[in-house]
Amino acid sequence: MLNTLEKVQKEAEKDWQAVAFEGYSILLRVLSPIAPHVTQVMWQSLKLGADILTAKWPEPANAALVQDEVEYVVQVNGKLRGSISIPKSMAKEQIEATAVNQDFVQKFLNEGSVKKIIVVPNKLINIVVA
Repeated sequence: MLNTLEKVQKEAEKDWQAVAFEGYSILLRVLSPIAPHVTQVMWQSLKLGADILTAKWPEPANAALVQDEVEYVVQVNGKLRGSISIPKSMAKEQIEATAVNQDFVQKFLNEGSVKKIIVVPNKLINIVVA
């Protein structure tokens, strides 16, 4: 969260102050159980209200929690060779084709042909070359 707040300010995005204000208010609410005295003083200095302890806990945005892409680890003959990001809705055959077409996989295919491809959904692609 702090990285995002810093990035928004550096890029001077439109309405960055509103984004920073909201970000700091969330950060203070999350930190209040750990450091109640410090967060209370900061809460009041930002004029967010009288008492941070009565403030509503931040609600997560469910749409932001949904991942459209999945990071797959790619192995050739059981050894880690790289990783690729693939859309979650992609079919198994397309996942296999995408993995085989990667540059870091192609150099191992010169040694032989693909014997078997094992896909563990949302985690791993293992290409067996013989």
